[in-house]
Amino acid sequence: MPHHHIDGAELVTKREGKARLRRGIFADWGPDCAYCGADADTLDHVRPLARGGITARENLVPACSSCNLGKGHADALEWFRAHHGWSAGREQRLLDWIHTPGSSTSDGPRRG
Repeated sequence: MPHHHIDGAELVTKREGKARLRRGIFADWGPDCAYCGADADTLDHVRPLARGGITARENLVPACSSCNLGKGHADALEWFRAHHGWSAGREQRLLDWIHTPGSSTSDGPRRG
């Protein structure tokens, strides 16, 4: 199937768009859970969809299944601060991430 372009933007399927978003987030953040530092295997909505959050790069972070399920629909910062994996450095990195709309590997928060 040929690639289609509009104004220089590549058109992709919804599935491919989600896959690219996921790969981009893991490439920028790294493989560690934003909350506890374990190996991440999911993406978590920092502000849950149920609380008005959206599926956008700045509202998604890598998370291990345990943290993702444990957080559920809770406020991320309240839950995180009460969580055993909390650290000031991880919290600051999370805050930097969610306040950097549309950042990418060239200008987004770095692994650290």
